[in-house]
Amino acid sequence: MRILLNLLPEEKQQALSRRFYSRFFLWQTSLILLLVIFYISVLGGIYFLLNYQVRGAESTLASIEQNSSETKKLLQYQETFKQINTKSEDVNKYLQEHHQWGNLLELLESLTPEGVGLVELVTKDYTVSLIGEAKTREQFLAFEAALKAAECTSDVKVPLSNLFTQTELDFQIDFNMKRECLVGNRKQL
Repeated sequence: MRILLNLLPEEKQQALSRRFYSRFFLWQTSLILLLVIFYISVLGGIYFLLNYQVRGAESTLASIEQNSSETKKLLQYQETFKQINTKSEDVNKYLQEHHQWGNLLELLESLTPEGVGLVELVTKDYTVSLIGEAKTREQFLAFEAALKAAECTSDVKVPLSNLFTQTELDFQIDFNMKRECLVGNRKQL
């Protein structure tokens, strides 16, 4: 058993007790204040770190949105280019299969001798029928020989009835044009 003997006067005891409690209170308050300052600094650091990351995320999001609009524009351009390329391929296919009858007319112009006139020209696929007039049989025969010798013609058919008269000859000639001379780009005949 412990016996406490207190020889101090009552006022001194109260003063010591007040001093002890005030020191304890000051120590507890300091400790709490230090803890509050520590937690505030930790929370402030977290706030600044999160704020920095939010700004980075916002700038990344803005960049993505800008890139997204640019990507949409690029995709629209790409789709437009695909459509244009498809149309130009169709046009090229058409032009490659399109008959260039101008080539036939240039050929006939270059092969037709003086004194031979063409009255009618009829085409079906690659077969050409010519109806015309020649002043003399020799001019007609020269025209026939030129047609047979041309690279773009084949199977030249001349009816014998064309050869019965010497002058003012009405004639009909049938021949086939070669496909490569009519299809595609114009060739020098």
